[in-house]
Amino acid sequence: RSASAYGGLQETPRTVLIPLTSLVPSTEYHYRLAAKNQTGVFFGADAVLRTSR
Repeated sequence: RSASAYGGLQETPRTVLIPLTSLVPSTEYHYRLAAKNQTGVFFGADAVLRTSR
């Protein structure tokens, strides 16, 4: 599933905080960020997180 958040009108790096719910223990999740502006949509690299037991 995807979540979205407004990042504002900035040209500097921003910290993005999105709450994660209903994660399954001992599971690997892949995610990446996307940013959209008047030029198009840009995707970050794939990242991984693994939940604890």
